[in-house]
Parts: sequence; structure tokens; C-alpha cells
Amino acid sequence: MRTPDARKTRKSVPPRLPGPGIPLIFWFVLGGGVLLYAPLLKAGFLLDDTLFLHSPAIKDLGNLEFLWRAFNTRLLPGITFALNYAAGRDNPAGYHAVNIAVHLVNALLVYAFAALTFRTPRVRGTPSAEHGTTIASLASIIFLCHPLVTQTVAYVVQRSTSLAAMFYLLTLIGYVKARMEPGRRIWFFAALVSLALGIVSKEMIVTLPLALTLYEFFFFSGGPGQTRARIVRLLPFWALVLAVPLLLSLETDSALLRLRPQVLASGLALTNVLTEINVLNTYLRLMVFPVNQNVDYDYPFVHGLGEPSVVWSVIVLAGCMLAAVRLFSRSRPAAYAIWWFFITLSVEFAVCSWVGRDMIFEHYAYLATVGFALFLPSIAFTVAPPRNALRAVAGAIAFFCMLSMARVFVWSDVERLLQDNLVKSPRKLRAIHLLSEYYIKNKQYDRALRVLHLGFRLAPEHSYNYVHLGTIYEEQNRLPEARRAYETAAGLEPPYARAYFKAGYFFARDRRFAEAEEYYRKSLYYDPKLTNAYCNLGNLYIMQGKSGEAITFLRSGLREDPYDVFCRNSLASVYALKGDKEGAIREFETMIRMFPDSVIAYKNLGNLYFMQNDLPRAEKMLRKARALAPQDGDVTRLLERIGRPGTPSPSKPEVRWEGRRPPE
Repeated sequence: MRTPDARKTRKSVPPRLPGPGIPLIFWFVLGGGVLLYAPLLKAGFLLDDTLFLHSPAIKDLGNLEFLWRAFNTRLLPGITFALNYAAGRDNPAGYHAVNIAVHLVNALLVYAFAALTFRTPRVRGTPSAEHGTTIASLASIIFLCHPLVTQTVAYVVQRSTSLAAMFYLLTLIGYVKARMEPGRRIWFFAALVSLALGIVSKEMIVTLPLALTLYEFFFFSGGPGQTRARIVRLLPFWALVLAVPLLLSLETDSALLRLRPQVLASGLALTNVLTEINVLNTYLRLMVFPVNQNVDYDYPFVHGLGEPSVVWSVIVLAGCMLAAVRLFSRSRPAAYAIWWFFITLSVEFAVCSWVGRDMIFEHYAYLATVGFALFLPSIAFTVAPPRNALRAVAGAIAFFCMLSMARVFVWSDVERLLQDNLVKSPRKLRAIHLLSEYYIKNKQYDRALRVLHLGFRLAPEHSYNYVHLGTIYEEQNRLPEARRAYETAAGLEPPYARAYFKAGYFFARDRRFAEAEEYYRKSLYYDPKLTNAYCNLGNLYIMQGKSGEAITFLRSGLREDPYDVFCRNSLASVYALKGDKEGAIREFETMIRMFPDSVIAYKNLGNLYFMQNDLPRAEKMLRKARALAPQDGDVTRLLERIGRPGTPSPSKPEVRWEGRRPPE
């Protein structure tokens, strides 16, 4: 028998909304996401992956200062790359697995965010709230399988985008929970912590306070007396976001991002702004009808306000804004989702309009796709009966899944992706150079030449064409032709550090030290992070007996990359040559700690101990070198000398040049 108090307690509990529960959507996202994205586990690295993932900073997880110098406002992704490197070195599968996992978490966060939205005070009593959990589940699935997100999932370095999106959603969820449960301030602090983590994930987090402010006024009640309380709640988020420009101002010259120099060297141009207006319209089209996707679009620039494409884009975007206003009274979640699109893309719009390059990339729209995922089921259940709405959204999900499977298939093979890129952007030099680089790396020189000929037809005087041609000739041991190609590249536009570096290398081969020094210094002018140039310039000074200059440049190279084995070997060698045996031993031992399988470190250290008449240590080092390289004749001869007392040791350690082979 129920008591009156028990009945009262039961009535005070809000009714559960119909639809699949969290466990069901969890298993659906986990299972569906793994099936959809599993082919990416066999994909390789691409584009900026080599820049970030081959950064020496990720090789030392304990050196946070070095990671900060390399990644700056994307420190957290850098730490995750370092964890990946510690777990699996250069195996791409581990990096892709983490990217997939982050995306699956984001899909679940979309569910949590959407479900909370339908429980907010301004939505809870509306007809759409009856289907809130179902709409949230559909939004989660749309975001999980939408083709527009495949680039962010497959492109390893765009983990910064997916991580920032994760903290973006977590911050919103924490804020909404804090507003709905005023007594539990832990949610408010959790939201601030999440925002702080987002700040060191990617700069796009700066739009979050605006999204929060709009959310507050869309979904929470407030009268004239609530304005001050709202400002107090939102102010910490606005204040914390001011850390982003501060962190960018602290960006060092070694930072891989180099965002500050890009911004300072650029300026706003009307043609860029108009082009970005078209880009926004393209993102809308890709959300609704995601076909003909590309990893690197050859997007046309707009040259005047009256161009039909701009007029059409302005009409479409203005129509979306008008729809958001009209929908405010009928479906606030749908209206908010439209404004979400504009808010989350505003940073990319501003940066691309200012910098004027890389105007469109699909990963720019990753977070904006959350808005579309919420909008589609929200508007469907607003304008159609539930059964028809569910059928329509399910049909859209099936369409998106088929397209995503096809896109994941393309991304799962680097050659396939680059060929697809060239087919869709046949007049873009970067598409040509990326595919030719791939063929060179895989020693398919005939294919590389065929692709490169397309580049020469498009831009016969482009420096990158000649650098790639020189690389092919060098790999084929056609050294005179390689040299001519590099020297030609060094005199063309755009200036390319690698062209000067390789030309300097060939001058050094001929012992033309003055020309080699000039070209190496020019390569460092165009790329101050080119460790190979520091190393070879140091070796150039070693050959001329200028030990002081050699040490200066070799140390500079090791500041950029402490793990450059050749640079550290040269520094140890110059210490030995100038009589600083302790300094040489210290550097060789550092090499061995960093690279336990470095034959040259054991060989040179054994030679150094032999020169000091420390035969037991010399023999120990040389035997380790022979265990690693049994066919190395130099090691065998050194061991034989140890067995013959009185036999002179070599007068100097072996110095390695960074290039194809040491100069004669």
C-alpha cells in the first residue's frame, strides 16, 4: 500500500524521455564506428603528418619544454603524439587508433549535449522534447558517420581538431549541467578545466564563449534581474579565452605551427573574404550532399563582389540566418544549430580571409558538423510526424554511411588518396608534388617522373619541380644531372630551403667550401629549423679546421633536434679532434643512450678509448658495434689493432654527412 508521501515523491521525479538509452547508443557508436573506420588502421602518414609526427619533440615525453617549443597552442595533441611514439614508434596504426577513439568519444558527447539541450527549461515543455532522446541519438549517429568528418579522423595531425572539439563539447556539457544543478558547482569548475585543455589543443576554441553565451540566452530563463548573474557566470569563460592570443604571442621561432608569423606577414583582402563566403556555402553543400570530396581542393578565388557565385552564396547564407530567426519559436535546438555553424567556422573564416591560402579543408568544418547533426533530426521532428521524420533521418544516415565507407576506402591507402586528389585537382601543383614525393619515397622513379612532367607543364619555372627532379636523379645515381637540377631550383621562385641545401651539399662534395657555405646559410635563412643544414655546415667547418664555428652550428642543430644522430656524432667528433676527450665521450655516451643500436656511436667511442689507451673499454664498445654490424670491416680492423699492442689507432673519428653520401 502506497503512502501519500511516497506518491508525492514519485510524482516529483521527471518522466524518462522515450528512445534508446545511453548504453544502447554507446554500443551502437562503438560498434558502428569501429566497423566504419577500421580500414584506416592500415593507412599511412600524409601531408603535415611528417612535419608533426617526425618532430624530435615527440621522442622525449619527459621534455615538456621541448614539446611546448614545437607545438605551442597545440601542446596537448603533441603530448598524445609523444605517447603514441613511446608506445609504437612510427607505426601509423597506433596513431590512427587514437584518432578513431577520439571521434567515437565525440559522437557520444554529441548525444549527451543534445539530450541535455532537450531538458533545458526553454525546451523541456515543448512538443519536440517528447522525442529529445531519439533526436539526440540520431544526432550522435549522424556525426559519427557523416562523410565530412572522415578527413579529421583519417588525417593524423588533425587530432588537434578532434581533441579541441571534444573539450568544446565537454565545456558546454559541464556548463549546462552546472546551470541545471545549481547546487553542484563542480560542473562549473569542470567546464573551466575543459576549456583550459581546449586552449592547448587548437585555437578554434576561442569561439566557445560566444557559443556558451548564445546557449544561455536560447535555453535558460532569465528576467531583468538575471542579467548580472548571467554575466558573472559567463565572464570566466571569456576571460580564460584571452589566454589564446597570449599563448600565441609566446610562440617561439621553433614552433611547428608558426601561426604568428603567418598572421603578421599577411593582411585582409576583399578577394579572400569573398572567396571564404563561397567556402561557407560549400561547407553547407557538403553537409547536405557530401559528394566529390577532396583532400586538397583547387578552390577558385573570387575577384569581384558581383560574381554570380558570391551572390548565390550570400543569398543562401542569409536564408540560413533568416531560417534561424524564424525557427527560434518553433524549434530552438534547430535554430541554435544554425548559429552554431556560423560561430564555429568564424575562426577559420577570419584566418583564411587574412592569410589568403589553404582556403578550404574539410577538417575546418569538423566542429560545425555537430550543428548539422543536431539540426537535421530536430527540424525533421518539428515539421513531420514522428514516424515519417524517423524514416527520413534514417534514410539520410544510410546515405551518409555509404558515402563515408567509400571515403574511408580512399583514405585507407596513401597512393589511392593522392591519385584521387590529382584527378580532382589536376591543375594544383601541390597535388602533383605530393604524388611524385610518394613515388620517389617508394622508389617508383618512372611513375614519379611521369607525374612530375605534369608539374613542368603547369609551371615550368617552379622551384619545387626541379627539387623533385633532382631527388629522382640523385636516387638513380645520376649525380651531375641532380646537381644541375638543384642549382636551377635555387635560382627560381618560390625560394625553397631544400634546393639551397642540396646545392650546397654538391658544392661541398667538390670541396668548394665558399659556395657550399653560402648555399647552406641560404637554406637556413628560408628554413631556420633545417637541422641537416646546421649539421653539414658544422662538418664544412670541421674540414676547414674551424672547430669553434663547427661547434656553434652543430649545437644550433641539436637545439632544433636533440635526436639527430649525425649532428651529435659530428659534435662529439669535433670535440675529439680539438682534444676535448671528455666532451667527446659525453656526446658519444648521449648518442648511445638515445640510440642503443647506433653502430657509429659504439665505433667512434671505441676508437676514442683506444686513442686514450683504455683498451678494455675500447674492446667493449667495439664488440657491441660488431654485434650490431657483423659485416662492418672498420670495426673488425679496430678490434684486430687492440689485439696487437703498439699498433697506432686511427687519428680521427668517422664523421657522417647528412645527404646521400660523404663528400670525396
